[in-house]
Amino acid sequence: MRAARLAALQRADPDPLGEIRDSGDTAVDVVLPVGPRDTEIVDLALDGVGANLRGPIGHIYCIAPQPLCRALTRRYPHVSVVDENDVCRPPVRRSLEATYGDRAGWMMQQLVTLSLPEISSAAAAVVIDADTVLVRPRRFRAGKKTLVLAAQEFHVSYYRLLSAVWQQPLTLPYFSCIAHQMCFVRDDLLSMRGAIEGLWGVSWVDALLACCEPESRVLSEYELYGQWRLHRAAAATVVSPMRNAARRRAPGDTVRSLSEASPRGTYSISFHWYL
Repeated sequence: MRAARLAALQRADPDPLGEIRDSGDTAVDVVLPVGPRDTEIVDLALDGVGANLRGPIGHIYCIAPQPLCRALTRRYPHVSVVDENDVCRPPVRRSLEATYGDRAGWMMQQLVTLSLPEISSAAAAVVIDADTVLVRPRRFRAGKKTLVLAAQEFHVSYYRLLSAVWQQPLTLPYFSCIAHQMCFVRDDLLSMRGAIEGLWGVSWVDALLACCEPESRVLSEYELYGQWRLHRAAAATVVSPMRNAARRRAPGDTVRSLSEASPRGTYSISFHWYL
């Protein structure tokens, strides 16, 4: 059944919201979480946003560890640079460092993304991994409709975490939401966080960390929010295939050259550091 559902999705329109007109859209903000390995790609990622993110764009944010913030501010004066330490409170940061060691930064990034309402006041914000470049036009928000991208990056540990968070039996979805980009709707994200707090009786951050066993349960903000949205806001959600390719960066890459060199069905390219 999963294979059939994924095969059907591959035939779906990759930009289903792109042709909607007069939807009364308000601008979406754009957020790029930037890590030390992303600094060589940020130029391309921002160019991809400017060239291919459809619909009105509000503020653009780069969220980064403190040592990167000054350099990013100098390089991108049109971008609001946010120190992730200003979003994730010190006790949480120390707990992550003690528990996860070298992976603490990755875990903090997940919590910072889920803290979007404290960063952006927009009704919706598109989060794009800083190593991912949009190479063809795509729209994530039109009126009340929001695009969720379907991926095939299944990690059972993510779904064990969801099972623990929601105190429900383990289930595997038809598709993953690990698509390197996600449109977070502010009210939905706040509702999800409130539901977690209501279930656990503690802050949503403490609840998520209580469910994260360092070796067997790993948090993915895209999977947590994406699967929540698919169940709680299905009528306002449009699903389309991710259409992402992974490759190594070559000297002289531009958004235009990447678009021209990519197969017609490719809508984004990720330059993962481990390639």
